[in-house]
This record gives sequence, C-alpha cells and structure tokens, in this order.
Amino acid sequence: MGKGKELMEFQKGAILYGHRLSHSCRKIAETVECGSSAVSTCIRRYKATGFTDI
Repeated sequence: MGKGKELMEFQKGAILYGHRLSHSCRKIAETVECGSSAVSTCIRRYKATGFTDI
C-alpha cells in the first residue's frame, strides 16, 4: 500500500486530544476526517517517542 496524505499539525493535536478524552479511534477518525489507522499510528508514535513526527 502507498502512503496517504500526511496529517496536518492541527489534526495530530485533535487526535491526541480525543485520545485523552478516551474517544475511540473510529470516532476520532470521523471527527478529524482521516482513517482510523492514521489515528492509531499517531497515538502509538506519540506514546513511543513523545512526538507525532519522526
């Protein structure tokens, strides 16, 4: 599979905010208008490194 569009900074912030509020990846993805896999990747990357970018 190819790489999709990169998330913008405000989307990453919204993802982390939704995660802190204990929203599901699916609900966050609907709100931010991206895929649920992008949401889970962003959260996983943040937990591992403290950053949303590598």
